[in-house]
Amino acid sequence: MNTVAEAQHAENNAITFVKIENKTGATITYFTSHDFSGRLAPHSRYPPNLENGRDHLFEHMGTPGDNAGSSAAVVYSVTNNDGTVSYWMLSWSNPIVGNYKVLTKIGGQAYPKSSPNDPIWHKLDEELSNSGTTNTSEWKGCVSYMTSIRSNNVPNRVDVDATVARATARA
Repeated sequence: MNTVAEAQHAENNAITFVKIENKTGATITYFTSHDFSGRLAPHSRYPPNLENGRDHLFEHMGTPGDNAGSSAAVVYSVTNNDGTVSYWMLSWSNPIVGNYKVLTKIGGQAYPKSSPNDPIWHKLDEELSNSGTTNTSEWKGCVSYMTSIRSNNVPNRVDVDATVARATARA
């Protein structure tokens, strides 16, 4: 997307560019996602699979006129060497009014795919609102970290970098 179009769109809307980098030693697989506010941009997608050593950039945007802006979570999974599955939850919040934030969590428990009203999403949204511009999570040899920074040239745009890594993933 060009900067002029971004600036015109962002005047009354939030835009979040998220880059996920996979350093797990294996392919990570899309599990689920949840929009707290806004939606994935029409030209973007969450990659169904992301190979080790690769990254993927997508755009999430707020709903025009909604001050909640762009806020969502995406969850990826990988099978560990011992056969168990780890889940990486990567989330961001980029409101029109207020501070932008990121939150990541890793665990062995799956996130609900079919129920957007499941209490876990409300709890995660609350945790996200109390987080900061950087966040790290570690669990059983897995690590994920996220950073976020406001764009200097486009209003209401935040760039988020997320990295997932694991020393003992199975390829």
